[in-house]
Amino acid sequence: MSIFFIPVQIALHLTFIAASILQFFLVVRTVLLWRQIEWLKVFDSTGKVLVDKYLDMINQFFGRIFKRRLSTRGKILLGMIFLELVRLLAGVIG
Repeated sequence: MSIFFIPVQIALHLTFIAASILQFFLVVRTVLLWRQIEWLKVFDSTGKVLVDKYLDMINQFFGRIFKRRLSTRGKILLGMIFLELVRLLAGVIG
């Protein structure tokens, strides 16, 4: 076992946790697009900056490739797919 094994594994676990937290806030935002649920608005306002920055990053990446802007639902869908890939890779590597 290498001396670098433990820090790498800790970093992978933290990446997995961060992706899960961001995915939770994306699900909250998705639900609020269809229904206005009062108690979910607290979670949406808590993760607003994080989700907005992440969705802007997804939109910029998509815009560079396809020269089109995404709708909010499209950004959320692509963001969730990307986070699932990150979680899958973190699980396979770790």
